[in-house]
Amino acid sequence: MDYYFIGLGSNIEPERNMALALAALLDLAPTLYVSRVLATKPVNVPDDAYFLNCAVALQSPLSPEALKHEFNAIEARMGRDRSDPDRWKKSRTIDLDILFLWDKRRPIDSPTLLPDEPYIRPQVLELMDFLHIDGGSWRKDPLPDGREIVLEGVYIGLTPLTLQRNANGHLIAMDTLTSPLAEP
Repeated sequence: MDYYFIGLGSNIEPERNMALALAALLDLAPTLYVSRVLATKPVNVPDDAYFLNCAVALQSPLSPEALKHEFNAIEARMGRDRSDPDRWKKSRTIDLDILFLWDKRRPIDSPTLLPDEPYIRPQVLELMDFLHIDGGSWRKDPLPDGREIVLEGVYIGLTPLTLQRNANGHLIAMDTLTSPLAEP
């Protein structure tokens, strides 16, 4: 099964809404790999409110179109007006975007696969390092300190993490890789 790399962003109550979006993603996939959460200035949004952004990798049997449909439903439930033609220029409760789809049997050998946007590319590269995916020699600048968000009593955002629910449905976070990605 392929892995989706996802971009998450919010500048309306971002700590709360990022946590809610991660909880919704855990309903779609049993394991999430989450980069650190960074505060960034808005791009093409006239509001001065900073964004929180992170990258997430997850496995899903859904097609890209079906997964994007699920993301749009999450955004709508969280208050984003999906019918507004100017929604990309406005502040948002949550923005969920598929950045790329990766087959773990193939190297990521093209820098064009990675997003160019400076508000998400560093987190994608950091997440690739966490997942032991060869990102080639693409520039990896040191990242600023992450921003902490809390989901069900678990602190997320300072370093890359693996998030899962245990058999009792409780959220657990590990700062190590626990996945098939670690296999040779």
